[in-house]
Amino acid sequence: LLYSDSDHQLTIPGPGQMLLIDNRPEKAAGGNGAAGGGNNARGETAFEWAGKLVYNQRDNTVELSKSVHMVHQPQKAIRAGGNPATSHVDLSTEHLLAKLSQPKDLENATALANPVGVGAGGNQQLENVRADGGATLTLDNKQELRADVLTYDNSTHIATATSANGNKVTYTDPDKQQLMQGTALKWDMHENAVSGTDLGGNIRLSPY
Repeated sequence: LLYSDSDHQLTIPGPGQMLLIDNRPEKAAGGNGAAGGGNNARGETAFEWAGKLVYNQRDNTVELSKSVHMVHQPQKAIRAGGNPATSHVDLSTEHLLAKLSQPKDLENATALANPVGVGAGGNQQLENVRADGGATLTLDNKQELRADVLTYDNSTHIATATSANGNKVTYTDPDKQQLMQGTALKWDMHENAVSGTDLGGNIRLSPY
């Protein structure tokens, strides 16, 4: 484990695992984190990597490389009407940049200013991630999104994906027996809605 005081960076130069936990009870409707559609980043998020981890203390980001795997288990079901006990997001990629945060409503919370706080404390949330070099995002081991570059917002549960070098973004839903391809796709997991465009500006949808 290496820490640079001048760069405010913590580096783990090898494979490892990390777990973020925020299992605070949900507030009543109308408060911050209220029930109803998405907008809940609470839960547990596990990371595993084969390369290295770099934690940037200034902007609370974690960069992971080589055979990166992330699993997020939310407090609430991501998809409307889903089962919270089985709802989860899986993301596999070669390079991941994760933005972290600590809930502002915590009393007497230990700030992430502590360089080792990223792996030592609870009640830390995953805000969003950006994966590149190829990425696969799966919801509840069913619906799947594959892309060259992919972002996922953990509070709204919206994923956006783009292609590169003439490739296509691919979305599959085995329940509907659908395959969608395009140069860019947006997936609202909570509403179970997908939109996107190909080079001609149209959505391509076909059974597979």
